[in-house]
Amino acid sequence: MADTRRDVDIENGNTEATTAEDEEVAEAWRRQNLLSLGRFRMTVQDSLDEYRSLGDAVFGHPRMLTQRNVVVIKRPKYRATRLKEVVKDVTERRSEFQSHGTPLLPLNEGVCQVCITSVKTVADTGTASHPYLMRTYDGSKREYLQQDGLTHTNTGLTSGTNGTVPQSGRRRTGSRPTPRNTLNFGDAQQLPIWQVARAATAAKSYFRPLKIPIGGEGDSIFEDGGFGRLNNPSVRGKAEIKNLHGPRRLDIAVSIGTAKKAEPGGRRKIFGVLRSLSAIATDVEDAHREMSECSKPDQDNFVYFRFNAEAEQALETPLDEWEPRGIKAKIMGQRPGAKTIENITNAYRIWALDLKVQQDFRDCARALVQKRRVRARNESRWETFANVTSFKCGLAGCSRFHGAVRRDTFRKHLEEDHPEVLPEQIGGLVSQQIKSWIYRSPRGS
Repeated sequence: MADTRRDVDIENGNTEATTAEDEEVAEAWRRQNLLSLGRFRMTVQDSLDEYRSLGDAVFGHPRMLTQRNVVVIKRPKYRATRLKEVVKDVTERRSEFQSHGTPLLPLNEGVCQVCITSVKTVADTGTASHPYLMRTYDGSKREYLQQDGLTHTNTGLTSGTNGTVPQSGRRRTGSRPTPRNTLNFGDAQQLPIWQVARAATAAKSYFRPLKIPIGGEGDSIFEDGGFGRLNNPSVRGKAEIKNLHGPRRLDIAVSIGTAKKAEPGGRRKIFGVLRSLSAIATDVEDAHREMSECSKPDQDNFVYFRFNAEAEQALETPLDEWEPRGIKAKIMGQRPGAKTIENITNAYRIWALDLKVQQDFRDCARALVQKRRVRARNESRWETFANVTSFKCGLAGCSRFHGAVRRDTFRKHLEEDHPEVLPEQIGGLVSQQIKSWIYRSPRGS
């Protein structure tokens, strides 16, 4: 097969806004969209509809006195319990296995996978915060650890262990391990999806951080992944693929931003200075420049697209704005959040009219379609990837084959391990044992 490169749908959204806090909120909700589109395979329209419902339920009900407007008050702007309830409702309604209890993060092999970034701190130990990846796939394979100065740690969330990091994967001599260059490896975390969403959206001063008990460490505190260049995790995603599958296995990378960061003004005095420093620390354009450089033929050699509005087209509203809301929406006779959604939509339409943007869209679509056509040459692999099909042998006495597999692998199993099955019966058995993804429609439809 011509397509030998591995595919991991690494989270690749970034945030640029007027303050570091706004950047965290935007990045947090980008992760929610990633779970909708990637983990639940929702359509774009259904994802937008769920976002509108979530926006009204969460952003439509801010607290009055919080640490956002009164520094001495240590209370987040929004209730974490409300966010938890809304996210749990979405995940349970959209789960492909609604009768199997709370949906968990992992997915079968061979399908589009997702990686979510968060920030982890071990409670009551003083351990420094460090980036933490939550994967739908097994991340414990380390045949090809790149020399990038990254330190690899065990996830602690599963029973799997990673052993000792081989010499080839150790940090370079002279480099110091810091919270910013620590990556966790391990099996896919057996966590409820709502918990992953909460962990990745706990933006400081907006939501209370989430505590998750981890074996051997006690409670770990998780906050949103807007930590340094995790606001644009493109480089982390590239490193993840290289670490798991070797060099030059990344084919196409698409980075989607929100707006180019505006230069902070000096009228905010001390707070303006602090926000300026935070903005420098979270400059997502550094990651973009690194990705652009690495994509060159003499480097990692992959196709790279970056979609992000220029400064003059950037949104000027706070990224947790939801207007009108509450009583104001009722008085105006408008749907909550209608003005905010309209502003976002209009800003996008103006940006999308740019001829350069349109050409980039066409080039990106062409590259992705070519990739799909190469994948589709292997019908069995494509069936699994596109339809999330799986097979499980239901023949009496079969004790060798109980995992999710592709059609060609399952057929081979029947031919080699079940001599009692006649050749003309195999096709029928394959059709009987197939299981495809069940798409859950919106509530009430």
